[in-house]
Amino acid sequence: EWGGAGKSLLVNLLTEAYGSAQVGILGSSFQDRFGLCEFANKQIVTSDDMPRNIAKTLPKSDFLSMQTRGRISCPVKGKNSIEVESWDIPTIINSNDLPNYSDTSGEIICRILIAHFANSIPDDEKDMLLEDKIMKTEFATFIHRCRSTYLQYCRKYAGQNIYTFCPNHFLESRDMLRGSINESYQFAKAHIKYSEPVEGQEPKIILKSDLTRMFRAYIKEKYSLIKSPKQAMDIQSLINADDRI
Repeated sequence: EWGGAGKSLLVNLLTEAYGSAQVGILGSSFQDRFGLCEFANKQIVTSDDMPRNIAKTLPKSDFLSMQTRGRISCPVKGKNSIEVESWDIPTIINSNDLPNYSDTSGEIICRILIAHFANSIPDDEKDMLLEDKIMKTEFATFIHRCRSTYLQYCRKYAGQNIYTFCPNHFLESRDMLRGSINESYQFAKAHIKYSEPVEGQEPKIILKSDLTRMFRAYIKEKYSLIKSPKQAMDIQSLINADDRI
């Protein structure tokens, strides 16, 4: 994604909707150990400047719990920790990069919705006062439409996995990014095809050892390696590529 596509505008509008006092800012100044305590009483966490090495700054277990309403203990300097039994504070990150956690099994990708802002506005068509205009004339409509859509989806899809009803754009963005960071997923998508069982015929199977051999050959060819790598294929990525397997 390139600049000028509207990502920062959306984050700014959401921040204004909640009020700055109710918004936690996840930025490059985030404190490694004590940063989460600043978010524990907020209504939303936004990031327009995600720490480059967020994997070092924010433990992966805490990041995952933030996306799944998990229990989080937030250390407070010189005081007792703040215990959050169910972290229900939404997080929105404006970035051209994914959080740099290891994601071999897809545990990061499956817990976030990725909006791909593909349409960058040409410089000669940009309205540098657009945010001010929306704030003055359309902000109440923006809030009303967000609220109405949220309540509509709550009534219609209560209790369902969001990936079963979200617009296809989010599914395509998820699969695109999953493929770009997960070589096991790339291999599965490109070289493995599910075959429906046929009544009266022996089911077609493939051994894990054969899969590993094929995967290593794929990596060797992809990177023009002299020797076959020792890298093992992640079986969960195979299932993520096609859940019928």
